Amino acid sequence: MYRVIFNGMNILAKSNNISWSSDTDTLGMQVTFDSLVNLTEGSIISFLINNKEYFRGIIIKKSESKFSYNYTAMDYSFYFKNEVIKQFNGIKASSAITSLLKEYGISSEIVNIPTTINKIYKQSINDIIEDILKQAEEDQGIKYFKEMNINTLVVKRLQDMRIKPKVIIGSDITIESSIEEMKNKILIVSSEESNKSIYATIQDKNNINKFGLLQKIESVEEKNRAQAKNIARNLLKQYNKAIKSTSINLLGIKNAETIRANRLIELNVANKLKGWDKIKSANHTLSNNKHNVTIELEW
Repeated sequence: MYRVIFNGMNILAKSNNISWSSDTDTLGMQVTFDSLVNLTEGSIISFLINNKEYFRGIIIKKSESKFSYNYTAMDYSFYFKNEVIKQFNGIKASSAITSLLKEYGISSEIVNIPTTINKIYKQSINDIIEDILKQAEEDQGIKYFKEMNINTLVVKRLQDMRIKPKVIIGSDITIESSIEEMKNKILIVSSEESNKSIYATIQDKNNINKFGLLQKIESVEEKNRAQAKNIARNLLKQYNKAIKSTSINLLGIKNAETIRANRLIELNVANKLKGWDKIKSANHTLSNNKHNVTIELEW
């Protein structure tokens, strides 16, 4: 059912305490495990579930004890930390990401993203892609995300990522609600220091009366001025609410490996959870033939 492959050999029998995690706020997926096998940093390992390759990555950290080794492996997004120079002139976002990755020999599967990108970048590959997706989300009002699928970067729409694993839900849950990130007024201004123009303003008067003024200022370039009102509307929709979250322990029965960050899952728990909620983070542990998952939901 599970295999850990190094140089064509299954080393699972000599390995234990396998865990893996993904989070919307981190660069990629990481796998940690203990093993009697001595691997070197930079070695490539694969993790297979039901004969399907689920993870491929590089050993980036190693610690040695008296009788065994502990390893941390990261998927190929490890290389997205490379800093580059790239200019885009009126190219749609999906084509911009494809062009960037192709230049550095990285294969990709990118959903169509029509937002136009006009910008010069001097930063990491990851930061460039994050900025492009941020522009697209503000322009389209659609949540996009990226992740590595073996050796291919995939960019998809969150709304398309519904999963239905079979799990046993743990004990009662606690739901937290926060207005720390709430914004009920949005100003779109010029990114040029000499230009003090306000391109668009949108606010929720009812929420301002209830919570007080919580304002966000977003800067855009002059050439994107026509999108200002649309960006303001989408930002208000994104920020003008209390954020709810909860952490849940699950025992995986079937297809638990599909549980990862940037998925929508439906867990009906009494009157506390109904409908499809976003997985912000997922932490898996595989020990003694039990697959346990702790997830953080956010909505």
